[in-house]
Amino acid sequence: AAYYGSGPLTGAGQTIAVFSFDGYKRDDVSLFYSKLGIANPPNVPVTDIPVNGYSGVCDSADGSGLSTCDDGEQVLDIANSIGMAPGASEVLFYSGQSGPDILNQIATDNLAKIISCSWGSTSLGGDDVLFQEFQAQGQTYVNATGDSGSYGAKSWLPPSLNPLILQVGGTDLVTGGAGGAWVSETAWPDAGGGFYAPAGYSIPDYQQLAGVVTATNGASSTLRNDPDVSAEANFDNPTVSNGALEKNVGGTSYAAPRWAGFVALR
Repeated sequence: AAYYGSGPLTGAGQTIAVFSFDGYKRDDVSLFYSKLGIANPPNVPVTDIPVNGYSGVCDSADGSGLSTCDDGEQVLDIANSIGMAPGASEVLFYSGQSGPDILNQIATDNLAKIISCSWGSTSLGGDDVLFQEFQAQGQTYVNATGDSGSYGAKSWLPPSLNPLILQVGGTDLVTGGAGGAWVSETAWPDAGGGFYAPAGYSIPDYQQLAGVVTATNGASSTLRNDPDVSAEANFDNPTVSNGALEKNVGGTSYAAPRWAGFVALR
């Protein structure tokens, strides 16, 4: 309602891929809708694609030695991409332990033209060939900028700042009411962004256009700047993790899948 309204586009015919380093509980996705009182959730099938022998099972040991499933991230990635594109044909959930292996599988399959990633990892820092392949195949890689504020040695993780991908930051969104239209939006201060010389990326051509770098926004005139776009990420979002509803959650992890769904509305 805030970002698109009630127009005819629903993402029909589009497939969205979700990148993940962990699996999830299917019951948690269903619980997300029931806990939020959504009686008729979008009927978008989710297909699990474990990569390179990964089990696809969400099974993390907690301090007590018992096995739990901290799948709040995975559930929100699925639910928010579908929420923005309720008519999408399918969500492909790619999970594995190796970032390059997951990227390679998504590129090789070439089934999804939109890819949502809310994870950062040093393993994703040398994959320009795969990101170039995505571009050549018409696949848009949508990446969250992180939740540690201005980039620095402890707040930047690849693939952020890569000029071959769409970088998504966070905002604080105000609407006209619950489920209402857009009223205003301001930058969310926890969202990752800025520029960072050690990342090694010079400013791309599209950021050298008139009006992009200004004294007001403090962008660099020589280095790649983040983010490209942004969406709601403040601490007023829900998810479900390990069978329980969580409220007042925030992060660019919400903004990235929302933008992935928005791109799917083409």
